[in-house]
Amino acid sequence: MQDLSLRYIKGIGSKLANTLAKLEIYSGKDLLYYFPLRYQDRRYITPIKEIKEGVHFLVKGKVMARNVRGVKRFLFGRKLFEAVVSDGSGFLNCVWFNQPYLRDYINVGDELFLYGKATLFKGSIQFISPEYEKFSSVDSFNFGRIVGFYRLVEGITQRRMRKIIFEGLKKFSSQLLDPLPFYIREERKIPNIREALENIHYPSTFQDANLARERFIFEELFFSQIMVYLRKARRVLTKGISFKVDKDFIEEIRRRFDFSLTSSQEEALVQILEDMKKPYPMHRLLQGDVGSGKTAVAIFAIGVCVHSGYQAAVMVPTEILAFQHHQALQSILAPLGFRVDILVSSLSKKMREKIITSLKEGKTEIVVGTHSLLDENVEFKNLGLVVIDEQHKFGVAQRALLPKKGKNPDCLIMSATPIPRSLALS
Repeated sequence: MQDLSLRYIKGIGSKLANTLAKLEIYSGKDLLYYFPLRYQDRRYITPIKEIKEGVHFLVKGKVMARNVRGVKRFLFGRKLFEAVVSDGSGFLNCVWFNQPYLRDYINVGDELFLYGKATLFKGSIQFISPEYEKFSSVDSFNFGRIVGFYRLVEGITQRRMRKIIFEGLKKFSSQLLDPLPFYIREERKIPNIREALENIHYPSTFQDANLARERFIFEELFFSQIMVYLRKARRVLTKGISFKVDKDFIEEIRRRFDFSLTSSQEEALVQILEDMKKPYPMHRLLQGDVGSGKTAVAIFAIGVCVHSGYQAAVMVPTEILAFQHHQALQSILAPLGFRVDILVSSLSKKMREKIITSLKEGKTEIVVGTHSLLDENVEFKNLGLVVIDEQHKFGVAQRALLPKKGKNPDCLIMSATPIPRSLALS
């Protein structure tokens, strides 16, 4: 669908366009894809004699009498507009407060649709401030159907939103191109784009509305999966680092631990090392409960990285965790000849500058740090592996910054509770 400006839609001027912008509606497509939050069943007209107190009803009747009067017991001299409506089965008193302009709209003899909650006043049923509309041969957007309700801001009503969405559908009907292939729609038995848009905004039945909503949920997931696939495909085409995995060195690391890896840890390690051998960047998620031994597996990957002549960076959300990881790496890899430093905000300025210089010159092979690693003045000579622990505590932009300090380094993300996006992209 060509993304035409909102100004081409009947009923939308510059003022309303500015109001719609507050709802992040900037184009015709935005408008049509602005779906109702909920629906209300207004298909069935109830005879006035069958109305019960405390329930919402749709009534159709003729105005038999009307009156405007002041009500002293209300502050600021509020006006009250009354109309008595009859459908032949009974009479219904309708009251609107502070809307005197209704005397120019509602007249004796008019046939009205009225929707409101029935209340009891002096023994008689009445509607207070009901929604109303004059009966017309033209289909209503507000009565006699299932009606959608949208999230709004000041300056636009539900009635007006329904109307302009209808005008948008009418304007763009000849330009609706379905993004979902025909064979997928047939296989899934889901409606085409035009039918789905009409049914999600103006459904004839709740089943139609549900089918339309399911179609758009499927559409969003379908293209989300395509984007994930393309992103993974691009990564395979990106030149990365092909690490050499020395089995003797791996065994040397094993001997530094005072415990043996579990079968699950071994399985994860094999997959990680296989990824590190490949010529394109690794982007792997290491998921496990707290205390399950994710760090032990990561130490092997870090060891392979630095043994191949590259640097490794481990980013964690807190200084306490940084010191814990630093201690673990120091006890396992430092005895093998690798320098392990820590970079956190609590360091003295002199020590901080010393570590930053060491990283830039390549003297520090392994660094553990917090957000301090993301500072602009932190540079690496040859960053080969990025490990991010508790990734859910970092924003997407933050997680992307550290790998950019190297030339397509491998990335290992560790978490006990990974966010869905990380699961999809790993």
